[in-house]
Parts: sequence; C-alpha cells; structure tokens
Amino acid sequence: MNTLLKATGFLLLAIVFSCSDSPQESDENLAIPVTFQRTINLSELVDTELSYIPLQSKEAPLIGEIQKVAFTDSLIYVLDKYHLQTVLIFRGDGSFVGQVGSVGEGVGEYQYISDFILTEAGIEIADSHSQKVIQYSFAGHYDKEWKVPFMISEMELAGNNRRWVYSPYDIADTAYNQVLYLLDSTYTTIEQSYFPYENVIDDAPFPGYMTSYDGHMTYTKPLLGEYYQFNSSNGQKEFEMKVDFEPYGWPISRKELTSETEAVEEVFRKGNVMTMSHQLTETEGFITLWTLMRDPDFVSDDPYDFGDPWLCIYHKKSGKLLAVQNVINDLDDGLFALPIATHRDQLIGVLNVERLLEQAEPGSSMQSTSSIAQIMDSLTQESNPVLMRYRLNDGLFDD
Repeated sequence: MNTLLKATGFLLLAIVFSCSDSPQESDENLAIPVTFQRTINLSELVDTELSYIPLQSKEAPLIGEIQKVAFTDSLIYVLDKYHLQTVLIFRGDGSFVGQVGSVGEGVGEYQYISDFILTEAGIEIADSHSQKVIQYSFAGHYDKEWKVPFMISEMELAGNNRRWVYSPYDIADTAYNQVLYLLDSTYTTIEQSYFPYENVIDDAPFPGYMTSYDGHMTYTKPLLGEYYQFNSSNGQKEFEMKVDFEPYGWPISRKELTSETEAVEEVFRKGNVMTMSHQLTETEGFITLWTLMRDPDFVSDDPYDFGDPWLCIYHKKSGKLLAVQNVINDLDDGLFALPIATHRDQLIGVLNVERLLEQAEPGSSMQSTSSIAQIMDSLTQESNPVLMRYRLNDGLFDD
C-alpha cells in the first residue's frame, strides 16, 4: 500500500463484524483505526481490469449530470434530475432505449424526480413536488401512481415488498416528523419510523444517504459521521457506528448544529466543520462513501465550503476504514470516477467526457492500447458521460 499516510483517527462501533461478516454486539465501543492516505494508485485499489460503458449520445438527449445509476440484467437506468429532469434507459452496451415517462402535471407525469428504484414490477419514481410515486414498466410505460403524504428525497427497496423512504423535511403533522420510514408498497402505511427531524443536520443538499444490499439497508446521518444498518425484513437496527475524521473533520456538538442558521454559519467561520458523508454503496466485502473533508489549515470565506471529496472504504471483514483523497489511475493513465452505484459486486462511477478528452490530447500519458483509449475516437464535446466499472481489491487491508 502507498505509504503517504497523513494521520490516524478512530472509528467507533457499537457493534462490530466477526470474521464471518455477521454483526455481533459488544458491551463497549471499540476504537478501530482509520487510515488517512493522500494518494493511492488504482492498481492497489482494484483487483480487476477497468471496463467502460459509453452512454450513447447519437439518439439520446445530452445528459447534464448523473445522480443515480441502476441496473437490470440487460438495461441501465440513469437519473439526470436537474438538466433533463428524467430517467433515461440504455442497454448494457450503452445504446439508447428511451425515456421513462415525461415531465408534466397530469396522470403518469412528474414535475421533479427526487429518486427512483427498480422493483419486480418495473421502475418507481418519486416526484417530490407533486408528492406522489409513479410506477412504470421496465420499458418506461406508465402503470399506476400513489399520492404520498410527504416529500420523498430518497427510496430503497426493502424486504417483503416494502420501501425505505428518506424524507428530511420538517412537517408539522406529528405522524411525519421523522426522517426515515419503512412503508408498505403503496407508500401509505408507516410500519416503522426512525430519527426525529433535526434542523440543519437533516437539510444537507447531497444525494446518497441510503444503500441496500443483501437483506439490509445502511443509512448515514448527514454531517454527524453516524452510520446505521437495518434489517430490511423486520426493520430492526443491526448495528451502528460513529466515525471521527479528526483532524480532517472537526467534531461538533449536535446542540450547536441544531441552532439557527446564523449560529451555524458562525460555527463554520470558527473552523469547526464536520464532515459530509454521502453516496453510500455496498458490495459483498465493502461499504464505500464519499466524505467531504478539509485540511486543518484550510481557510475559506465561504462558510459552506465543505472541502474535497475523499473516498472512504470500510472493509467489513477486518473492520478497518481507509480514507483516500486522490486516486491515481496508473492502469490506463486515464481518470478515476468515485463510485455512485454497484452492479454484480462491481462499483460504478461516472466519467466526465470533457475531462476525458483533455486527458487524451496529444502529449498526454493515456495508453493507446487501454480500454478507455479505444472508445475515445467515438467521443466529442457533445457526448454523454462514460460509466466506469471496477471491483475493489479484498487484499487492500492485508497487514
């Protein structure tokens, strides 16, 4: 492993994994070291060759930014919630299939897609502006819809045909003053709810606070470095952990963060900035997330400048966590994309085409025989993003 280590923090777990990766209760918190690493080579990080899927742009509309990617055996679903304001469908090779529904105020139409999930019946889209969930076929054709009593920010599929819903909004109705819910398949019956809404803490404007894998759902509490895992069948909490990213994250009390906006900005000016964790993904051996952190000597006039995204990798078997600021793609001298999704135990990132074209200019180090270089001739400034696939190296945490 690259030896450019900066500091060591501690990961505090109320429940830890055994060698069989099953959570076991502990009578007291255990301090597990967090390794901060400025730079790591991609060849150390992954155990497979990189592969790429260029999303077709000849027939497909031009994507602004991708917030979510999901897969079936043969199709890829991509959410662009700000520019196109829709979900696009591609085949596994990146060729364009079509669009899910359309923008509008009528039946089967949506005004603002906050999230979507794939179910056995098709795709379900959450329209937070209209406060409804719309079900479409896998081909994107309208099926039915449900009105919901609150705005949905994120969704995940739960066991027994239920839904996890994240709704970080302050609603006066006492039935909906939590931020995390386990609902029935029609989004109308609350089976369980968790975490009372807290001002500022639950208002963070980033995606990816939930991820589901192998019968459980993992949730991160924005700003606080807290992580919880729930059984998707019975809704019970399986374990929780608290991460202290000091000195790159500054511990701050919950009381300070729940004060009014002016007070919060004053806290930021003092430099007492917590980390912002989001974009959770999970595979068989790892949980990954992005964590926005700042160097201790970083100075900014912007109280909301959270800093740079670090890739944080939690190894389930060893209980170790690695935080990496920069990943150098030494495999094909191309770029590296932080993960936002998974497929068949591979991590999926999104590459910006403009940056790829800059990397491939004459005089660059990109290898002409690499898999990314082989698709460069088909890319232009008007091309859609390229999906990058890789699998983490299980030996990364070997002593």
